[in-house]
Amino acid sequence: MLRLVIEDDEGKTTVVPLIRDEITIGRKEGNTIRLTERNVSRRHARLVRTDSATSTVLVEDLDSYNGVRVNGARISDKATVRPGDLLQIGDYALAVRLDRPADAAEDTVAEAPTEIHALEAETLPEAEQGQLVVVSSNLAGETFSLSRRETILGRTDENDAVINHRSISRNHAKIIARDGTFTIIDLASSNGVKVNGEPFGTASLVNADILELGHVKLRFVAPGDGYVFTRADIDDVELDAGLPLGRLLFFLFLLLAAAAVAFFVVRPEPPAPSGAQTPAASILAAMGIALAALFLILPLMMVILRGVAGLSDLPSTIWPAIGRSLAVALTSTALCIFASLVLALRGGRAINVASALPLAASSLVVGTGLFVLVQPWMNPAKAALPVTVVMNALMALPFALRVIEPAVNKAEA
Repeated sequence: MLRLVIEDDEGKTTVVPLIRDEITIGRKEGNTIRLTERNVSRRHARLVRTDSATSTVLVEDLDSYNGVRVNGARISDKATVRPGDLLQIGDYALAVRLDRPADAAEDTVAEAPTEIHALEAETLPEAEQGQLVVVSSNLAGETFSLSRRETILGRTDENDAVINHRSISRNHAKIIARDGTFTIIDLASSNGVKVNGEPFGTASLVNADILELGHVKLRFVAPGDGYVFTRADIDDVELDAGLPLGRLLFFLFLLLAAAAVAFFVVRPEPPAPSGAQTPAASILAAMGIALAALFLILPLMMVILRGVAGLSDLPSTIWPAIGRSLAVALTSTALCIFASLVLALRGGRAINVASALPLAASSLVVGTGLFVLVQPWMNPAKAALPVTVVMNALMALPFALRVIEPAVNKAEA
């Protein structure tokens, strides 16, 4: 019989026999195995026994926030796990191994749904408490006390130490105090953790170490150190320096605007015939349109240029989502064009019915959802994308008809 060995970050081990063909793992009540650390999603993963002869198990990531890692590599959807492989879910290490009778007395075995609690955040004695002091200019001088055995750092209010900066992940890192040593653990953050300029997944800290969490630099202050922050200590994270294209475009825009105003204010206008537009007026109108376009395009370009550098920091789950969005858009477009051509060729009352479809779209969506819930003949999640494709095509159909119908009528004439 296979067993699942679960070890938390404190070294506590729990063994769960894989009696069921399918078990779920997550933080929410109702999972077969409940892991209560905050970096475990409510429904995090599913394990399915696939072949008892070869002792293989299929692990599936249930769209968790921090993902599932097999032998250090994050899986995108499903992966096969064999005895000896290492799974990582949040702060927990899991391994599948073959049952041996001699092991039964060594581990805690649970046959019922298992709940593995996070350790209570024990408060350290004052003499053993450390500190983190921000030394980058964005949050200069802000201090975070390391007064617990475990301190979770992140951007949201649920964390023990809230670092309110956009480069910080929701749950970015954890610092554990054990036997007088402070250890930092990266909680699968987007921008990672660096200690003294080197990236680490886990690292022990010594006094005056400089941590980089995203674009925020912090100094580790060990217990007993009387460090006091001064403005001279400010040291920002080194970012890739690119060309200041945003500023260049802005000044170019101002220069063009000033040149246009100077040209048409200083240069005298010859009298124009009644109802005729002078070349200067045409140029002025064109330049006005160009300046208005620049006024809209310039901020958009600045946003794009600033965001391109952060594309590599996006979690890997973003790219499949982008691919699905593009597939939905292209399929909806093709379906809309095909339906428009059919209706335009048929003509008559069908055109009027199609024009009223957007009014019924909301009712169709709600009705489809209620039908799938009441008659569970399919998984609602699997129906989401097809329904989205159809509804997008129906919503765009009247606008496509306004373009295609005149062209079809002209071709038939």
